[in-house]
Parts: sequence; structure tokens; C-alpha cells
Amino acid sequence: MKYIISLLLIAITLSSVSQLYATSVPKLVANQTITHSNLSKISSDLKETASDEIIELFISAITRLGNTPDSILGKTVTQLIEEQKKHNREELEKTLIKAGARIELFLNHKFHYHGIQFLDEDTNKPMNNLIFDITNISDKGIKKIAGNLSFYSQQGHLVRVFQIVIDDPIPAEKGGKTLTFGQAFLHDTQTADILIRTSGQDMQTIWTPKLIEFVDGTKIEDITSED
Repeated sequence: MKYIISLLLIAITLSSVSQLYATSVPKLVANQTITHSNLSKISSDLKETASDEIIELFISAITRLGNTPDSILGKTVTQLIEEQKKHNREELEKTLIKAGARIELFLNHKFHYHGIQFLDEDTNKPMNNLIFDITNISDKGIKKIAGNLSFYSQQGHLVRVFQIVIDDPIPAEKGGKTLTFGQAFLHDTQTADILIRTSGQDMQTIWTPKLIEFVDGTKIEDITSED
């Protein structure tokens, strides 16, 4: 029993030492207050004594706050590093939430672009009708789906972005339910629309879903544009 307890104590001690080494600020600079004239000296001391993680945190902190001197002056090295840790965690959490929503959109549908149908019966208002399939691969009916269909040239330059909104329901079926849609846009005489008409078949198209609303009232929304 004593042997097991000893092993546990050793493991806990090693874990604590490891965490301390990875995250602690060297005593030489930990409580030094940033002034108008000592940042270079502090940086040099960190170079000689701190772990890579501490150095990266300090660099990130002074770079992020450098345009507002009052955010740095008067603070200790430890304070700046702790603030940067908090900032990094907050940014990581934002990225996690955004990534989860973005991938979840793709997990619930498939999109396949077929091409453009020209609706030019009215010569005063020629239309570009985008034809595409949407497959509901979720376990519940889709009430609404919205996103952007982007056209890129063969050189990788963005030519045009069409905002797609489909309000027609797509029921849930085993194996997925596919419906074909057409969404018409007024053909503009701008260069982008002309290029899409003449060279659209050679362009790369990328579908970026932004929203899926389900018949049960739940929804998935891409929040990458939010702060």
C-alpha cells in the first residue's frame, strides 16, 4: 500500500513540476514592472531564462497591446502573460464554436451545382438561373437553407458571389432526399456576370452554407462573420 501511495505522490509531483515549468514566469522577471525604458532588458532576460511558451505569450502580449502604451506600462511581466493566456483562451473558444457550427452545416446536407440556365425571353431583364441539387442527409426535414455560391477563375481569383436562399422544404428520408432547385439572378452588364456567362463552365464553384433551419424549429448558423 505504501508503495502505491509513493508512486502516486511521485506521479503528482512530476505532473506539478511539468506544469510549473511549462507555465511559470522566471523569478528574475516575473514581478518586474514595464517602464518606458526596460522592455529590451526584460526581453533579454526572458530569452535567457524562460520557456518557449512563456516567450511566445510575452511576444503576443506586447505585440497585441503595443499600440496602446497604457495597456503595457505599469504592468508586471506576469500580469501581461496572464492577460495573454486569457485572451488566447477566449479566441480559442470562439474558434471552436465557429468551427463546430460550420462543419455541422456540412454534416446535414450536400450541395451539387449543375450550371447556369439563361432566361433571356425578356431582353430588358435577362436572367442567370443557377441550377443545383440539395440533398438532405439529416434525420429531420429542412425548412430553409441559405449560403453563398462563389465563382473563381482558373487563376483562383474571385469573380462573383451569389447569395442562395431556399425556402422550399426538403423532407428527411433514409439515404437522403435530393431536390433540384433553380435560383434566378438579374444578369448585369458588369464584367463578372459576362465572364460567368461566357466562361462559367470552366470556373471553380465553392458552396459555403450559412444557415439551415429545420422543421422542428432548430437551426444551425455559421457565425464566422461575427466578432
